[in-house]
Amino acid sequence: MKKFEKNIDLYSPQKLKELADLFYQDVNNRDPLLFNRFENYRSNPQSTSPVEISGILISMAEHLDNFIASLFKVETELDLLKQFINSEDDVLYFKKEFILRRALKKWDAVKVQTMNFDEVDILLKNTRNAAFNNLDWETDEEKATASMAKILVEIEKAYKQKIQLDDTQVAVAQKILKAVSSDNRFAKLITIYSTEAEKIFAAVTICLEKLEQWYAVVIYSPADKQRVKGWNSFRLPENIDYYNLVDYKVVKKGDGKLEIFLGDQDHYRRKNGFDLIDPRFSFCNVIIETDANCKQNNRHHFGFSYRQHQRTDAVHDERSLCAMSHQARRPCYRR
Repeated sequence: MKKFEKNIDLYSPQKLKELADLFYQDVNNRDPLLFNRFENYRSNPQSTSPVEISGILISMAEHLDNFIASLFKVETELDLLKQFINSEDDVLYFKKEFILRRALKKWDAVKVQTMNFDEVDILLKNTRNAAFNNLDWETDEEKATASMAKILVEIEKAYKQKIQLDDTQVAVAQKILKAVSSDNRFAKLITIYSTEAEKIFAAVTICLEKLEQWYAVVIYSPADKQRVKGWNSFRLPENIDYYNLVDYKVVKKGDGKLEIFLGDQDHYRRKNGFDLIDPRFSFCNVIIETDANCKQNNRHHFGFSYRQHQRTDAVHDERSLCAMSHQARRPCYRR
């Protein structure tokens, strides 16, 4: 690597070939099994399924991150970026595992109409203040809520699988039990159980159900949706009509001679002179969009690259690898 750094030239086909060889050697040294899978795919791409190709390229991309960071001496910056991305894991988990796979599957727009939102909101606030006051609710309510949901799910899962809770989980669980038991509306649902473990599980189950209902109400109610405006976890996938990408209505004026095309006013953004009005994505926005894009790629596979990679040209082969690794990790900006 050091020898190569002295004469680096990213625009020379020969130097790119040398750089690719160094990368492959580095991967082979660190993960021989992965490199063997990658070599088998390169030599015979038709024998590898789309799902396997996706896994291979994403795994190779992880090594490519470290290799490029070492090449350009930005390891510290890469570590800081990884730490930030890991700090957003709870929001990603919350969106995928809780909102999409629990709340929206159990509660639809019809059921939401029969809910008492104030009852749900009061219990969650009491639980939050009693058991989760160590989370940063003032600065980042979304992340704090996601962390609370994850902890509740982990306690529920431990009870179902008969896994002993650690000391931190026990302390949180006891606070949850106390908060729910102090609410007269739910206390009777707790007292029917005899052991503390059963009571804790009942209290956690009630909190999770109310949290599911809270988010269902927020999603299906336009008025309540403003409470979570800007939350990345509520950027949910929508169906796309490719023949009607712009939602608009036609208003006729002047005896029908003039037609005005109007879009959804909720999407209006007033222009402030000639200044840039788009605030751009935050890091968290990019992470959420990247995650959604990777799911889309897994569904439709990496069709853009299969035929390219069948070529035997060495220089083209190395460039294809870099392009595919980048594609597997790049965010998709949707408007």
